[in-house]
Parts: sequence; structure tokens; C-alpha cells
Amino acid sequence: MSGNLPVLMAEFVTAKNRHDGAAVTACFTEDATVYDEGGCIQGHTEIRKWIDAASAEYKVSYDFLDYSEEGENALLTLMVSGEFEGSPIPLDYQIKVNNGKIAELRIVLSQK
Repeated sequence: MSGNLPVLMAEFVTAKNRHDGAAVTACFTEDATVYDEGGCIQGHTEIRKWIDAASAEYKVSYDFLDYSEEGENALLTLMVSGEFEGSPIPLDYQIKVNNGKIAELRIVLSQK
């Protein structure tokens, strides 16, 4: 992990690597929305279910590649490895931050 990451982003990546669903969920606003694999997940309860299910099924680990931000918009690029076809794969986490928490997250294949 890079020391260049803001605290929220470092906590998010660290919690994901620990497969700590509660800590990952705590990085989001109560009404946050996540867009992943064509689906939409909204709110803490659903986000927690999504995180726990993905951790259990794919045994994922994350390596920091890049980070940039502009205002409330951030772009976090991670190399994602796990038990899924195409692993490892670089993914962009397009993030909108509100009051120090993730309000929206879109996960897409990185174009870098």
C-alpha cells in the first residue's frame, strides 16, 4: 500500500484485504450506492452482504496501483487477485466522497 493514500482510502483497502466486512462498510455513508458487475447495491446492510459474499466466494486480495482525486471525486486503481477467471485484473474504483465517507462507488475495468 502507498503512503500517498488519504486515510479513508487506506482504511478501505486495508479492511478489504483483511476481509473485514464491518470495517469496509464503515467506510461508506449509510445510504451509499455501489455499482459492480452490472448491479446496484445500496445502503449499509446490502453493502455488507455484498462485501461478505464476494470475500467468501472469490478470496480476493488487493494491491495498490494508483490514486488521484479532484474535489469529491477520487479514482483508486487496484490490482485485484483471487479465485475468479482473469485473475489478477486491474480495476478502477471510481469514488464520490461525502463528509469523509464513500457515498458512491463504481467498479470498472481499468483503462490504464
